[in-house]
Amino acid sequence: MEAAPISAAMIDLPPSPSTLSTEDRVVLFPTVGHLEPDGRMWRVHVHGDVFAPGRIGLTKRVLLRWLQRTMRAPDWALADTVFQRRIQRFIADDKCGKRVTVRMAGRTFRLPRKTDRHGHFAAELRLSQYEVERAADHQNQLPVEVECERGECIAEGQVHLVAPEGISVVSDIDDTIKHSGVGCRRTLLVNTFLREFEPLPGIVHLFQQWASEGASFHYVSSSPWQLYSQLANHFDDIGLPAGSFHLRAFRLRDQLLRRLLWMRRSGKAAALASLVKSAPGRRFILVGDSGEIDPELYGALARRYPRQIARILIRTIPGPQCVDKRFRQAFRQIDPARWQLFESAEEISCELGEVQQI
Repeated sequence: MEAAPISAAMIDLPPSPSTLSTEDRVVLFPTVGHLEPDGRMWRVHVHGDVFAPGRIGLTKRVLLRWLQRTMRAPDWALADTVFQRRIQRFIADDKCGKRVTVRMAGRTFRLPRKTDRHGHFAAELRLSQYEVERAADHQNQLPVEVECERGECIAEGQVHLVAPEGISVVSDIDDTIKHSGVGCRRTLLVNTFLREFEPLPGIVHLFQQWASEGASFHYVSSSPWQLYSQLANHFDDIGLPAGSFHLRAFRLRDQLLRRLLWMRRSGKAAALASLVKSAPGRRFILVGDSGEIDPELYGALARRYPRQIARILIRTIPGPQCVDKRFRQAFRQIDPARWQLFESAEEISCELGEVQQI
């Protein structure tokens, strides 16, 4: 089951009381806003998560035992603070059926749909250029607040406003920004739940350089939404540029954790296409790795949107999938000058000035 999709409908409804209580925990994910072609209105995405600490029942205990066996983890490892932080959102109770209202640019909006079975809420709102200009900060970020039933703010977030023209960097996370070991289930789970995240050398410096030259960033990954807060803290700690997040949600009690490797492909292509379609005047740099299907996804996107996809950069991970035949097939009909394989970020040759001219 994918995370709640962004609604295509334009919402501007009279506000009504939120049904969120001060006991509910709310996380607002960083999203994007795009200016409409006439330059008068912005389409602003809102996406968040509502949950509460819950009792660990029999089903969750069984799945936690399965997770422990799969990771071959001793009891002390599950008592460690790293595991406790990472597993917290997975074992929380998803708050379904909650009415959500948000404040933005001096206005209050009632979202048309209540939270779904994952506890997620999502909508697309319209704001005038004037409203956005007044409310946005110097980093082109638009503050968003979520109200509880008493009208108090219980969560804050940011919408990243993307100009009609410019450079957008779309990056995978696992084995592109941080070491995950996606090719092995046990390694992936251990790196996800038991170890501190380990950034890959050179990527932070490269992304910082691109950000200083005006690039916008979008982190698109098959990592679960339940890890968002942990990933966001890690990104802040290592100095990655702020950007929108596009992850995937599932529930521990659905036993989808057992299918973590199988389900990672689903939904990523749709998120990529949505970003590109929403900004027809922008050029995109796609960064990923060979451990999953980034070459195939990026190649298909470049053939579909040849004018917008300016560069594809793939980190090669040793293994049976890292063969020339695969890359030639994935990037067929694409100018070889537009894609590059690399082992270390220092090898990447990509000047934003040249990309903008494509």
